Amino acid sequence: MGVYVATIEQDEHGHWTASADGLTGTGNGYTAARDTLTDALFARDGEEPKLWRDRTEVPIPGRAERTPDRLLALVAAELPDQAERYARSLEKAREHDARDVDALAVTAWCVETAGLIVTHRARPACEDVESAFVPWTKPDPRAGGDVFLSCWSPHQLDDLPTLARISDVPRTMLGILDALAPAERIRAWQEMTTAEHGPALDRAMARWWNIAMVVGTTALQHTLKQSTKRLAAGHRGTPMTDLPASRALDDLHHDLTDEEKTARRKAWDRSQREQAEARDAREDDYIADLERLLADAKQHRDQQREHQRRRQTVSDARSRIDTPAHEFPVDIGLFARLRNGLPITMHLPARPWRHVTVSEPCHFVFTSQDGAQLARITDVRHYDSIEAFDQAGEQAGAVGTTPATRQELESYPAQWGGILTLTATPAAEPVLHDTATALPS
Repeated sequence: MGVYVATIEQDEHGHWTASADGLTGTGNGYTAARDTLTDALFARDGEEPKLWRDRTEVPIPGRAERTPDRLLALVAAELPDQAERYARSLEKAREHDARDVDALAVTAWCVETAGLIVTHRARPACEDVESAFVPWTKPDPRAGGDVFLSCWSPHQLDDLPTLARISDVPRTMLGILDALAPAERIRAWQEMTTAEHGPALDRAMARWWNIAMVVGTTALQHTLKQSTKRLAAGHRGTPMTDLPASRALDDLHHDLTDEEKTARRKAWDRSQREQAEARDAREDDYIADLERLLADAKQHRDQQREHQRRRQTVSDARSRIDTPAHEFPVDIGLFARLRNGLPITMHLPARPWRHVTVSEPCHFVFTSQDGAQLARITDVRHYDSIEAFDQAGEQAGAVGTTPATRQELESYPAQWGGILTLTATPAAEPVLHDTATALPS
């Protein structure tokens, strides 16, 4: 295989010329001119040639310049807005090398930073567009006061009518998640659900709405269809080698030393591991959120069913009589006493229960976790003071008595007009939860 150093240049009219070893090839693009020259060399030599460019298009940092200090100086001079970020990443790379001498993190940092520099140098001036556009703080005037359009680049707003026609994504969390590709939904869910309510949430939803509109599932399907039609009509896209930045990076990667190539490969492997671990963590968090929501939904359903079951039990107990009955919760011990046909005693504040008398039938529905028991008040005793209560021989802690502390009883005369002691006797068979009539669905 012949190896040739080719000169590939573009004239003022946009046509490309490739020259090597006395032969010349022309074309409307870099790739076309290079391929024409390759064909000419193959026709002459009878073997596939290997072309190396003379690298005059974009200067790359040489091996002597690819040191941390020199690269930081180049970044500060050519990309001042990136200087602080790359200085911090260099410190992290040095810390990584201090922990693992075989990591070659600083060398990988040098390769990455050199790539940033040559990519910036290869960027044509005509591509430095939309410099006045600053997301959120200085949006395109067409966005107006719409926060969902404040992060859209001007060229994206040019395509907004078409995008809205293809896939008009709802501006809701569920609508955005539904329009995104499955791989993006986890990050979108996390960012939108963890954002603080207010401007932070608005920005998170606006950012993911932009992604859903521009590169969502429906938008990508439309792009694929359009590309298929263009290919079927004989049109082709721009080859990567026709992009100056791609050729500049090729120049850099051809110039790397063995150590730099090893460091670049290790950095790539390390990045893939970190991304896989981060993706797994996001998926675990997403699954945990879904499981929590599912558990909450099941708990809510069970609570609703339990509430309906208890209400049906109380309704069945009340249906035994035609007069109203007061619902009153009691503990398991008192409920068991009622189930066995024994009365219970209640010491209550007088004023809220002053309407309870034995002259008119008064019923209670006592409820517990086992069921409901209908009972009738058979005796009512009123005491104006705690002394009168004691003199009558009443006891707060006696068997079959609703629990009330001595302190509570002493507060009843002063705050509630006295102590009302009621005796409740079972008036029907108990209704247990398991035997209650089911509610109609």
